[in-house]
Amino acid sequence: MHNKTTRFITTIKKSGAGKDKDRKLSIILLNASPGYRMKSYGPKCLLKINNNISILEYQISLLKNTFHNCEVIVTVGFEADKIFKKHIKDIRFIENQIYDTTNIVEEIRLALNNITTEDVLLIHGDVVFNLQSIDSITKTGMSTLVYQEKNITEDDVGVTIIDNKATILSYGITPKWSHIVYLTGQELALLKLYCSNREFVRMYPFEIINMILEKPQSTIMGINPLNSQIIKIESIKDIKSENSHI
Repeated sequence: MHNKTTRFITTIKKSGAGKDKDRKLSIILLNASPGYRMKSYGPKCLLKINNNISILEYQISLLKNTFHNCEVIVTVGFEADKIFKKHIKDIRFIENQIYDTTNIVEEIRLALNNITTEDVLLIHGDVVFNLQSIDSITKTGMSTLVYQEKNITEDDVGVTIIDNKATILSYGITPKWSHIVYLTGQELALLKLYCSNREFVRMYPFEIINMILEKPQSTIMGINPLNSQIIKIESIKDIKSENSHI
């Protein structure tokens, strides 16, 4: 009688879109809007932060080092030529030529029409974040947004979290949404559907997310990662604050 050798088979751990070699991630950085509080300084994404690099260059470097299997798309509009001149390698620019008469939803629509994956990470171009903020956002394979208690202005959009799930985004509540969201599956399909509807072109992204959350079976997890540091740049004062935190 031959002895049988028992082989223990372990489940291969998945790291999530952008990290798994067979699951590419599309990262969309939204930069078309002028940012009226700082319009005289040009595109906010070109403001210099730590080590004298622009917010955009910082974001792209951190994202590419975190998600090795990704494509990066940068939407532009306001003073787009200044951003083009940065000559950043291995990214695609999508220009919203009517940025002054449309909203961020139009930026998202244009970018979604040019992606090649079924996993999308949306990030506002005026958000500065550290590695811990985004490192695990795609890990569960479920749509997920990042929220936090600090470094987001009081008048910004908040989110209600129940059982680790986002239920509604609105002004006047805490914690605050960090303007970072990963969408896949049904939630991404709904985003594409709503952004392509001209009736919603003047809505804000958080309003679109609320519409997604209203649909049966839609789920967007909410995470507040340990040691996460995120600052939304609204003024030169925020730049100074960012330099002392991130």
